[in-house]
Amino acid sequence: MAYGMITNYGMNAAVGPLSFASDDNTLYKPFSEKTARLIDSEASKLVELHYTRSLQMLTERKEQLVALATALLEKEVPN
Repeated sequence: MAYGMITNYGMNAAVGPLSFASDDNTLYKPFSEKTARLIDSEASKLVELHYTRSLQMLTERKEQLVALATALLEKEVPN
């Protein structure tokens, strides 16, 4: 998804509003090796940023998540 956001939809400030969409059956990349490294770096940053954010949100709301899980275990009956 991160690569798609960057290469297909131009959703990255460092790479710019460009679309590098290509056919999956071809080996040709419509960008340079330097741009490929930039895309890799930006995708890695994007994944790390959102992983950290998700972990922080789950940690901050741990009590609510435990309460929800407990309530579901009490009320839900497996078939």
